[in-house]
Amino acid sequence: MLPISRNLQQAQAKQAIASHFGQAAAAYHGEAQMQRDCAKQLLSYLSQPLILPPGKILEVGCGTGFITQELVQSFPDRSLEITDLSAEMLQFCRTHLQTLQHNLIEFRQLDGEAIASASPYAMIVSGFTIQWFADPIATLQNWRSQIQEGGILLISFPTCQSFPEWRQICTELNLPFTANPLPDAETVWTALAQGFSQYQTYEENIRLTFNSASDFFRNLKAIGTGFNSTGKQLSLSQMRRLIEYWDSQTKQIAQPITIHFHVAFGVLQR
Repeated sequence: MLPISRNLQQAQAKQAIASHFGQAAAAYHGEAQMQRDCAKQLLSYLSQPLILPPGKILEVGCGTGFITQELVQSFPDRSLEITDLSAEMLQFCRTHLQTLQHNLIEFRQLDGEAIASASPYAMIVSGFTIQWFADPIATLQNWRSQIQEGGILLISFPTCQSFPEWRQICTELNLPFTANPLPDAETVWTALAQGFSQYQTYEENIRLTFNSASDFFRNLKAIGTGFNSTGKQLSLSQMRRLIEYWDSQTKQIAQPITIHFHVAFGVLQR
């Protein structure tokens, strides 16, 4: 049997990611509170009053519309191009978006790694999307080339410093750590330093709690992030062992399961 080409593997992975998120659209909108909070936080880092060059604002990976809703409120007179890899997520966003300016908004199903526009954008915005890309840095550099002079790239993403508690439990039990690889913030910012006249970056540890380890893993699955790109998978007995051990550690101190997400935010201006 011939080996599957890298391009085919990536295409299959994208299809699987879109499918996972599409099936989870309604649950995501209700349960992804951390992503909702980070959407508001991302827009808050824009200095006011903000002067953007003429042109559209592009959102990559709109999901169910957490950032989209903030954009239409912050830029009511600006044309917006709203995109997502998942048709179901895009439709959910379109249906639930609260705005009277529908004539200024274009919705498009689009792969964020394949953006090519004839006209440069005034701003590209993307929250919690680049960690799903095969090559986040190359993609961000492509986005940079499609932003006008004076335009802005506004991004957020969970970093490789996320999930220290999960990682530690796996180390103690000598089990594979099966979380998807996440970008290193310093590597991303260093790669983007050239080509932007100024930029500001922010990083924050966000603490979430769950009643049990099972609840944590159910939440990942419910919001569509359960897709595993590592090729690593625990057997049922290994997963049961992990959950029971993790729960036992927190019961000893009568505390819920604690998970830390390390989130990076960037405002970069050409």
